[in-house]
Amino acid sequence: MPDAKVNHIYEYDPKYLADILSSVRTIALVGASADKTKFSYGVLRVLHETGYTIFPVNPNPKLKEIRGIKVYHSLEEIEHKVDMVDVFRPKEEFYGFAEKAISIGAKVLWGQINVYDDQAAKLAEEAGFWIYFLLHVNHRTAGMLGNPVKFRLSLNTIQKVLYGLI
Repeated sequence: MPDAKVNHIYEYDPKYLADILSSVRTIALVGASADKTKFSYGVLRVLHETGYTIFPVNPNPKLKEIRGIKVYHSLEEIEHKVDMVDVFRPKEEFYGFAEKAISIGAKVLWGQINVYDDQAAKLAEEAGFWIYFLLHVNHRTAGMLGNPVKFRLSLNTIQKVLYGLI
């Protein structure tokens, strides 16, 4: 669990990010897309290749798999333990996903670019969650945007965090 409350509007301490990434093994990726040009696809790919167990979540009933991984149509359908819920949906939907993350017993709530909600952060923190909002792209997160060179950078950064090198 987090050591202290974090001001989510500013840069995060690298240790906070490292603590999050080293504490989870299973990630529900809400808003996952099979479109290789979408940000959520790139994040799914990097996290999966790094060794995390990924549960793509997309309500489209026609979407059955992404990268050979079974797609779930809601968080509630996932029959496995979920450590982190990573949200790629509009910020107006974020509070609802915070409630669902709590109800399924996750411990981390991650909001992607421009998905920030003070009320959802407060709700999740009161439930003992780690919270992370990706407010902008920086050298640690740039790799998830679609450039293969940057993808490798991101993968290396995540691996360094997991092995305690950052």
